[in-house]
Amino acid sequence: MSRDALRRAGEVALVVSAVLLGYSECLVNGFAWDDHLYVTANPFLADPANARHLLSPGYYLSAQEVLSGTRPVFLASLLADRALYGLQPWGHHLTSVLLHAANSLWVYALAGVLVPAWPLPLFAGLIFALHPLQVEAVAGVSFRATLLAAFFVFAALWTHLRARGPWSRRAAALVAASAALFGLGLLSKETAACLPLLLLLVEWAYPAPDRARRLAWTAAAYAPVAAAYAAFWARRFRYEGMGPFPAAADPRGVLPGAPPLAKWTAFIPSGWEWAPLRDDPSAWVWTHAGILAEYARLVLLPYDLVADRAPAVLGGPAEPRALLSAAALAALAAAAWHLRRRRPGASFGVAWFFATLLPVAGLLPVYAIMAERYLYIGLAGAAWA
Repeated sequence: MSRDALRRAGEVALVVSAVLLGYSECLVNGFAWDDHLYVTANPFLADPANARHLLSPGYYLSAQEVLSGTRPVFLASLLADRALYGLQPWGHHLTSVLLHAANSLWVYALAGVLVPAWPLPLFAGLIFALHPLQVEAVAGVSFRATLLAAFFVFAALWTHLRARGPWSRRAAALVAASAALFGLGLLSKETAACLPLLLLLVEWAYPAPDRARRLAWTAAAYAPVAAAYAAFWARRFRYEGMGPFPAAADPRGVLPGAPPLAKWTAFIPSGWEWAPLRDDPSAWVWTHAGILAEYARLVLLPYDLVADRAPAVLGGPAEPRALLSAAALAALAAAAWHLRRRRPGASFGVAWFFATLLPVAGLLPVYAIMAERYLYIGLAGAAWA
């Protein structure tokens, strides 16, 4: 084995060891928060044989009353855990920790292409593995959908990068494989929808031969995947559930003031707390600018971390926090643009970070308008930057 191969093997071992040591405490934790709803009280998971439904075309062609039904890959992982570990929390946590280790290795491997100068790939992998903001996504079993979506986003990006260069049949096959991975990411969690924009960012920051043809083939491969997923998802949005809620899992017990729930729903429509954002476009813009600036601050200074965030509604530029947020975002954008030629990895990383937040930036209604787990995929870009 060559010296470079030995070094890479040692770096891989270091990244994996960092994850296993850093998250070893998860294995002694029980289920918490939404785990009680999506894992322990989910009737679909009671029989691991229900996995057959996720492999049936009928599941995707007609609406199914299954909790988290828009995320069949996530459900499949929970069914596998139930078959292997029953309701022993340590096994479910182990699966999430191992997924995080795999994603950390993806970030390390991708850094070898995007920021290849040693030891930057190793630093990127370790930053992603150990950044405190990752805890929510990794420690909560019900948030594993984020880890799965990230895995397929990273795998699709890697496959796309392998297709770059002079066009060939091999490149066409890799583009098709990347589109298939995109589909698996979407079926894990909706946040994978940012992937096409991320591929455009790659082509912008790292131009390569035959870019126009590659992008045309990518669009042709990705479009039917996106259309099929949109048809699947649209019929299930605002409806994921088999109810009524078990008493222990009723969110009204932890969300004072929530409106009454319909009998057969386990999805609370977005926003009874955030009505000003729906009614006032200015408040929507400035509040989300404040959230994005707060996300950037948390990457650099991950304190104070909380499990349930309720950001302040910002009414307009007259508020000092709103102006500071806008100034911080403008400064980051200017820095990324300035570095695009001398430090393309830094510029690409900053752009990646914000692009991954578009699915949760209020363009579509989501229940929690701010959460640390939303930063999981974006932290790869922060690590590369």
